Amino acid sequence: MGYSIIMGLMYFIIALVVGPQIVSAMSGGQNYLLFGVMQGLQVAVGMSILLMGVRMFLAELMPAFKGFADRIVPGAIAAIDTPAFWSYAPTATLVGFVSTTIGMFIGTGILIATGSPIVAFPSIIPMFFGGSTMGVFCNAKGGWKGTVFGTFIVGILVPLGAAWFASLAGTSIGIQGHSDWGLLWAPIFQIIKWIGGLFG
Repeated sequence: MGYSIIMGLMYFIIALVVGPQIVSAMSGGQNYLLFGVMQGLQVAVGMSILLMGVRMFLAELMPAFKGFADRIVPGAIAAIDTPAFWSYAPTATLVGFVSTTIGMFIGTGILIATGSPIVAFPSIIPMFFGGSTMGVFCNAKGGWKGTVFGTFIVGILVPLGAAWFASLAGTSIGIQGHSDWGLLWAPIFQIIKWIGGLFG
């Protein structure tokens, strides 16, 4: 229910900001505000199906993998993707997603306001797979305050770091903000560039 309300509201606001002329090109004659709400509900349904699939995976496939691992590859550990954590804290997952999304739009706004030659656009992958997963762990360590502020700060840093990485890579095109590029590879590439400069 929480996903339906939040996602419906978010898409309603997006449709309201974009306006009827642009949305009508995709809505097929449907009211543009209602179309936005329905799109948000579809996302919420998709999230529910994903979480249901994750629960089924953990309940049914993990024991089967253990039997396979014990006989074929002793000591093997199953690798599962981040949505496996979402079912442990669904509310923190949603809060992490929303806070990350807001942070990413603010980060992109900072790049535009400061006249950055490279603008990193918010990307759905770090919003969901990064922000939602981080929300679960932030909630476990810092409660709801840790979830809100931790994911919000990361949301701001992702597009800033992605633009930084793009400048180091020598590209001048707009790119999507991604947590790996912005928070991991940009500092590594910067250090490599500094070391390379020492040796000419």
